[in-house]
Amino acid sequence: MKPFDLEIKNIAVEQKSRGRGIGTAAITIVIDVARSRGFRRVIVGTADSSVGTIGFYERRGFRICGVRRGFLDAYPEAIVEDGIVAHDMVMLEVNVQPQ
Repeated sequence: MKPFDLEIKNIAVEQKSRGRGIGTAAITIVIDVARSRGFRRVIVGTADSSVGTIGFYERRGFRICGVRRGFLDAYPEAIVEDGIVAHDMVMLEVNVQPQ
């Protein structure tokens, strides 16, 4: 029996390599593999302070499906991006099978 969802746990492109299509290619491969193996959707979480990352996923068809409030408050050190302290994990999903 196949798992219902495939979750991306950790994926990143080095800052100096961004904007070259590497991230898009990686996400496309993940979606293609998930589809071919019968998963229903791909899910990923990112910090609420990661505005650019949220936009990246949304431009690739992902939609916000939930928020894990306070998830990042348990980290030993605060995560700060562009002056924004991260508290919550924003969950995004994309359906990979025909509805």
